[in-house]
Amino acid sequence: MDVTEWKTRYVLLVFACFLPFGCYFNIDVPGALQKDLQGVHTKNCTNLTTNTTNTTCCSDCLGLGPDRYNQLYAAYSWMNAVNALPGGYFIDRIGNRGSAILTTMVASVGSVLFAVSVTDSIRGTSVMFPLMFCGRLLLGAGTGPALIVQNRMLASWFPDNILLVFSLMVVVLRLGNVSNFFLTANIANWIGLSTTLWIAAAICCISIVCAVVVSLLDYYGQSRVKVEMKVAQRSNFVTLREIRLLPKTFWLYSVVIMSFYACYLPLIGNVNTYKIGTDIPKRRRPITTELCMTYLSSYRQ
Repeated sequence: MDVTEWKTRYVLLVFACFLPFGCYFNIDVPGALQKDLQGVHTKNCTNLTTNTTNTTCCSDCLGLGPDRYNQLYAAYSWMNAVNALPGGYFIDRIGNRGSAILTTMVASVGSVLFAVSVTDSIRGTSVMFPLMFCGRLLLGAGTGPALIVQNRMLASWFPDNILLVFSLMVVVLRLGNVSNFFLTANIANWIGLSTTLWIAAAICCISIVCAVVVSLLDYYGQSRVKVEMKVAQRSNFVTLREIRLLPKTFWLYSVVIMSFYACYLPLIGNVNTYKIGTDIPKRRRPITTELCMTYLSSYRQ
């Protein structure tokens, strides 16, 4: 049976698209909770007057400040970038199935560490920020290779509709970002910061479930397709010497993408500091954190 005749591959498509969903939901959790992470803790909210614009009640804030807050984004971004090349190398050695489960587990452990760092026994101690930093490092280490595995598996099973499948994949990834900006800030106001981060960690663990299902479907499908197709799905090992053979247009595209994200990511990470008009008393609808996240989710789409 040819790979295009295996109808169960569409079930694999659904789970493969949602494989990095939880990871991408957690990428911008600090951005949605910037006020709580960066703001200064206020012990007594009952004595604050609501008429002053410079006083904000924040009984659940961590007081990281702008420097350490931005280090959380830097930890994820740098680890994601640095781990891409070695991650692809080990994916070639380990294979799609094991890599899918391993990478999502690494990202989920990072999300769990981030949630553990704000528990009552650790919050405010010297261990809190290093634990948050390590959690973001692990999230970046797992998210990048997980996306590589997803692209590789979808390209193998859908050679006839690869552009449509990749478009669907991007839609689901952006859905993870948009869901975070729509929900996380509101959930934090409702049930608190710590519980919200545990919910985000649980959503990231859904990626492990999707990875297991995709691996089982991939194993079942490999046993039914032609032997020629199995050989075609194997990757050719690439050496570092072959990087110099890449065309100049590749490096030009790389610079363009790098320049875009250099402007894009600081906006996402610090969007709450750009809430223009909140200090104007006559403004009919002040731009709250929740409203700011709603606007940002539209931009992410």
